[in-house]
Amino acid sequence: MIKIKIKIKIKMIKKIQNNFINIQSQINKLFSYLIIAYFFIVPISHIYSNKFINLLIILWILSFDFKAVYLNILNSKILKSVLLLTILIATSYMYKGNYIATNNEELHYANFHTYFSDFTIFFLYPIIIITTKLRKDFIPYVISAFIFGMLLNEIITYGVYFEFWTTTYGTPHNPIPFHKTHITYSTFVGFTVLLTIYKFKLLQNNYEKIFYMLFLTTMFINLLLNYGRTGQFSFFITLIFLVFIYYKKSIKHISVLLLSISILFIISYNTVDTFHVRVNQAKSDVSNILNSTGADTSFGTRILAFDTIPYLMNRDNILFGVGMGNKTQYISNTLSKSYPYYIHSFNDNGYLHDSHVEMLVSNGIIGLLVYMSIFFFLLKSNIKDKYIKYISTITGIYFFCYGLSADIFFAYEPMNLFAILISIVIIQQEYERQNSERR
Repeated sequence: MIKIKIKIKIKMIKKIQNNFINIQSQINKLFSYLIIAYFFIVPISHIYSNKFINLLIILWILSFDFKAVYLNILNSKILKSVLLLTILIATSYMYKGNYIATNNEELHYANFHTYFSDFTIFFLYPIIIITTKLRKDFIPYVISAFIFGMLLNEIITYGVYFEFWTTTYGTPHNPIPFHKTHITYSTFVGFTVLLTIYKFKLLQNNYEKIFYMLFLTTMFINLLLNYGRTGQFSFFITLIFLVFIYYKKSIKHISVLLLSISILFIISYNTVDTFHVRVNQAKSDVSNILNSTGADTSFGTRILAFDTIPYLMNRDNILFGVGMGNKTQYISNTLSKSYPYYIHSFNDNGYLHDSHVEMLVSNGIIGLLVYMSIFFFLLKSNIKDKYIKYISTITGIYFFCYGLSADIFFAYEPMNLFAILISIVIIQQEYERQNSERR
């Protein structure tokens, strides 16, 4: 009788275990499709991206896959850097050693809630969820989903440009479909052009080649039509670095490709009015700064961000910074008193428009080194898959360039894009590591 009861209990336990495994399997399948949809949504709407993440967080908790997080942290240098940066930023908000102007606790914690919640929702959570739930086999699908999201963007952009329809943010002179600013939209467009260049090289089907060639051409024109110099700057600088990285052994190839990029730039400058105007504005801003006749412009602000370092950093804050909660007050008050230029963004808002300098001011050299290690590990990633290695390389260079003109962790869309690209790299690294251990 006792043996029968034991057998019944064992059967019940096995049944529960099997049901649990089946539920996990169904949740994982659902995850795969939702993450593909998420990659499609990221270029289109940060609002729906936010909703997707909230849904994915709930499903991720229900999946009880916490061991995968531990293994990824253990094996991924990039993920270690991301988590260490998260801890530093959270700790930095609790550091109150340099209150400036007013000891305003409500403002301090309101800043913490806004910045840190955005950082976790649009950067940290996507990385953790995607790296633990997306299988390597699905990487081609998520990349394609992202490209088709950008294709939808492009169709609507050209419709706005030719005045077929209107959108909330776009105008015929500055055609952006869904993003609030041309800065973030140009960032997506520039990266998509770089992403598509390599994908085009991999294609074998002639019809696909024709499609991607048209897409690549129209997307590049879209980049030039946009008022966002951030994407244009990041695109051309990344392209130049890629020439030296991939053709470093051939002076002939480097010379030809650099000449081609120069010709492409000159043709763009002479044929696209928007690009012509924005380049001239940049030249004028540089000239005004050199002649000390004016610097309070969008481009002037970016150029002078590094110039503020001697005024903002001293031996008291050089190691750990002034704290995230104090950063804007500190920048505003310090530069208003001692900086020779009046810059509205610096003096009134305490915003430097430079991710690297802002990280130095808020978290010191320690925080800057941790932050920079993310770019370093992306560039030095040991990945055998050539396409993913290319994605890792352009992500490191492109977002470093983006950080020279904006705070990566300030705008939702670029932060989200950075997160999903980092996730792809981590997944590929873990897949290749596991394959190597099996041999």
